[in-house]
Amino acid sequence: MVCAEVLFDDAKLFKGIVSAISAIVDEATLKVDPNEGLKLSALEPAKTAMVQLILPPDVFSEFKVESEGYYTVNFKDFEKVLKRIRGANSVKLEFMESRLVVSSIADYRKTFRLPLLVGEPFEMKSPKVEFKSRLRMDSRKLPEIVGDLKLMGSDVRIAIDNEKAVFRVESDRGESETVLTRGDPAVMDIWSDEPSESMYPLSYLDKMAGPAKVVGEVRMEISTERPMKMFYPIGGISEAGIIYYLAHISEK
Repeated sequence: MVCAEVLFDDAKLFKGIVSAISAIVDEATLKVDPNEGLKLSALEPAKTAMVQLILPPDVFSEFKVESEGYYTVNFKDFEKVLKRIRGANSVKLEFMESRLVVSSIADYRKTFRLPLLVGEPFEMKSPKVEFKSRLRMDSRKLPEIVGDLKLMGSDVRIAIDNEKAVFRVESDRGESETVLTRGDPAVMDIWSDEPSESMYPLSYLDKMAGPAKVVGEVRMEISTERPMKMFYPIGGISEAGIIYYLAHISEK
């Protein structure tokens, strides 16, 4: 029995979405709701990072969902299956009682069936942080910035004010600094209620740069000595996108 059936027109983007989740957690629960669409909120085992997904019904070309359901998916296996879908324009998902059926049509039809577990209901809770500074930028530049910083250390200090964002790494290996200013082509916007500065683990920031392969914009929000929020908007629909939260490294 099919409990829900959805069609996502951009197979490449959908593969990127699943990879973005898989980078943080192995397994997570999807909420499928006729009014809210697809939602996910999962905390990484070390509790250093959180990933959330919001895909309203309008993001899908077909969205046949009659009632709310929660389905636990192994995203590592989901990602492997989607890597076998090449050249397809769309991905179809059918949520059954104990199976997730993934299919696509390119030169021929491919179908995969993944086991599902009954998921526990959840609420979309986020860290209670008042973010004071934000950088909105071309996400395609983020993997390059992270790659430069990783050469010199494992932790990055990020400082944002009204005119610039500074990424700085210092270690025994040396120092690296990247500065983005308001007038730079990669910068879409910078604002700050007050200058903010915090340190974060680069290994996680590297994972969180993954969606840059399929989403053209990222919004980074910080406050001094507080977690970071990263948002990759999807489909030009308000609130639709991939959200990450990353714990800061306390220097006290």
